[in-house]
Amino acid sequence: GFRSRERYLVLLLGALILFLLVKFGRKYWGVAVHDVPRLAWTFGLSYWSSLILWLAESQLVFILRPLVIGTGLTLAAMLAIRFQRMRRARAASLEMLQVRLHAFDHGSVIHQLMNRLAFYLENLQNGNELAPAVREKLLQLARNTHSILKQEIDAILTYQYANNFAADLAHALERKWNQFRQLLHGLQRALQMDERPQPEVLAALRRGQEQIRAGIAELKQRLSAEYYADVPRVIADLLQQRESNGLALRPHPAMPRARIAAADLAYVLDELVSNSLRHLDGRPAQIAFELRHAYDEVHLEVHDNGAGIPRELWEEIFKPGFTTKAEGRGGFGLYHIRQRVEKAGGKIFVAESQPGGGTTMRICLKAEI
Repeated sequence: GFRSRERYLVLLLGALILFLLVKFGRKYWGVAVHDVPRLAWTFGLSYWSSLILWLAESQLVFILRPLVIGTGLTLAAMLAIRFQRMRRARAASLEMLQVRLHAFDHGSVIHQLMNRLAFYLENLQNGNELAPAVREKLLQLARNTHSILKQEIDAILTYQYANNFAADLAHALERKWNQFRQLLHGLQRALQMDERPQPEVLAALRRGQEQIRAGIAELKQRLSAEYYADVPRVIADLLQQRESNGLALRPHPAMPRARIAAADLAYVLDELVSNSLRHLDGRPAQIAFELRHAYDEVHLEVHDNGAGIPRELWEEIFKPGFTTKAEGRGGFGLYHIRQRVEKAGGKIFVAESQPGGGTTMRICLKAEI
């Protein structure tokens, strides 16, 4: 055998090569975070097998052979992952993943199931005896919660082949779901056997329920942080949907993407257009979008030829409940618009307006650097 320093040298070189392989794979070959353990096992097993089972004739062979074999097999595994991703790739996008996460978090069925489950868990933890009919309802609710949550999470997982970021999101959510599923199965078994679930099981189930909700909120936050919208494209889609009736996008230079979800920006612009159309006072619509790149921001202005807004109301119109309608209903459209823009770290305000002379709304969003 060789002295221990050669063995340490081989170990250090192996760790360095594995680190470089993973970094290269993450950047160029579509390797996601949850692929790293598999690659580490592939490299480690091939590395140690060649080191221990294959005797070396010289010191150089002792050092180089396990490194070459481990590197080769790990590269082959990375290529297999890449080809699998390409073969199974779906026409998915981060826009649709965000929509799915939002629907999961705010869907009425999910909320109803989770809230009712929390109500029954509270009754169980307080020591109240459950009538047979209530027990059967709780059992059915546990089954429904399992079934519907699984369908929703499976739908989210279909986006994992869109790109590395979507894969990491899906993997994190699947891990939380697997933990919660085991707790639900335990509750179902206890109810089916007409047993009272153990307090620690109920406490764990409640924690699991909170973790699912917190996990979805975290994924939405991570997705929003990584998300940028192609503003001219969003405007073009809006013009197409409204068949360009009185709407136009003025010529503009090449624009960087803006830090806002495309769905949020589409909602904001659609609401602004609808609001302008309601205040034309019989005039033909003339609504123009103007884009400018100002340092680290994208400025979007929406010009209309509506009735205009008095100066003293420029800030009032963004307050919840403010309306000029005679019946006094509504008044939340511009409030929700500002909420969405500010959620993305941007600003929206009245840049210019004259009674009878139209209004210019300006939206300032962070630009992609």
